[in-house]
Amino acid sequence: MKDFQLYNTLSGKKELFKPLAGKEVRMYVCGITPYDDAHIGHARCYIVFDLLRRYLEYLGYDVKYIQNVTDIDDKIIKKSRDTGKTPDDIAGKYFNEFLKSMELLNVRPATLYPRVSENIDEIIVFIKGLIRKGSAYESAGSVYFSTDSFKNYGKLSGRNPEDMLSADAEHAAEKKNKSDFALWKKDKEFSWESPWGRGRPGWHIECSVLSKKFLGEKFDIHGGGLDLIFPHHENEVAQSEALTGKNPVKFWVHNGMVNLKGDKMAKSTGNFFLLNDLLENYDPMIVRMYLLSTGYRQVLNFDISELADTKKAFNKLCEFKKELYQVFGKVPDSDKGKVKLPETVENVLNNDLNTSAAIGEVFKIVNPLTEKFLKGDFNKLDISQGLAAVSAMENILGINLSIDRGPDADRVEKLLEKRRRLREEKKYAAADKIRDKLLKEGIYIKDTLSGARWFRK
Repeated sequence: MKDFQLYNTLSGKKELFKPLAGKEVRMYVCGITPYDDAHIGHARCYIVFDLLRRYLEYLGYDVKYIQNVTDIDDKIIKKSRDTGKTPDDIAGKYFNEFLKSMELLNVRPATLYPRVSENIDEIIVFIKGLIRKGSAYESAGSVYFSTDSFKNYGKLSGRNPEDMLSADAEHAAEKKNKSDFALWKKDKEFSWESPWGRGRPGWHIECSVLSKKFLGEKFDIHGGGLDLIFPHHENEVAQSEALTGKNPVKFWVHNGMVNLKGDKMAKSTGNFFLLNDLLENYDPMIVRMYLLSTGYRQVLNFDISELADTKKAFNKLCEFKKELYQVFGKVPDSDKGKVKLPETVENVLNNDLNTSAAIGEVFKIVNPLTEKFLKGDFNKLDISQGLAAVSAMENILGINLSIDRGPDADRVEKLLEKRRRLREEKKYAAADKIRDKLLKEGIYIKDTLSGARWFRK
């Protein structure tokens, strides 16, 4: 195993990554609340953790990846009241749309997508356990976590407990402390039976319950956006540790936010780019490459005009793969586990998944090899390095490089082979007729020292 350094929000530094148990990595990433269309900020988050999963698998680990679905929530309930549709219909529609967008972006599906509504019994059991331990209390039909009962409250975010007030000002009178937060909300309309009356889960409790259920009391990685550190993840730590007495997560990993016009991209402010709209107008692989061109922990200042530069870089890589195909004699087979990454790419990815540097290292390989292939001055090692560069882009960064061969590619290549033979026989007029025929079809021929290349108009 390589020395893979990963930044841990809990310690505030990069640490050598080692899983809790052998070669198994258990990872939980906060999923979406499917009440509306996903935006580019969502795309960045799930691309980042898809990348982390891919690289861990490349290093030889088996990854179990859980991503929850918050299918009952204040926002979904509001949408239900506004539209007359059931919360289940709303969540189902937008979650399915989200999955389609993730597929376009080449984000591999999680191992499981547990829904909150399907785990109410486990949530109730968890809350009852917190009450028994004196960490939670019932008040007016709701249940609140007592932040005073957890002496380490604030250890993840580094905030002073006195400054961490709950956003739920509406129910402040029901709480013993202003920073206490809801585990169970009294609700007669969108609700389930519980020992405290009809109600539904608070936001934070679901992730503590679902991670414990599917990954155990202690697991390796918990991920999400930087904006979730407080209050969501801070409250998760408090709930889980209060119940089990164990620090639940070894590595807390957070991706930076996406800014648009200088502000965080969020639906609540109306400052966001809908993902579906973006993917209708731009190749999803170009979008993915753009989102990985900045280090995952940095703020990404989204500028749609920069996608044009990313497109040029992406097209160059696609052309390189095509060149590699033509000198290699077949479509490069860069499946996971079959091709070792270039050492320079491994080195930067081992440094907290430095994708920006990884893409740069790929181009350091691609640029001189492209010249070698065109000149016909290459060897088996060059082809091996080219395969490794393509593997880095496709299997780890998840950026599929398309070769536009088209349905008649075999016919074109047979004509080029015929043209090659005619030229060898010095039958140049007949060879030129083949060139002219292809040109009328919009296919251009470029003669190089290593053979003819063809390109579509």
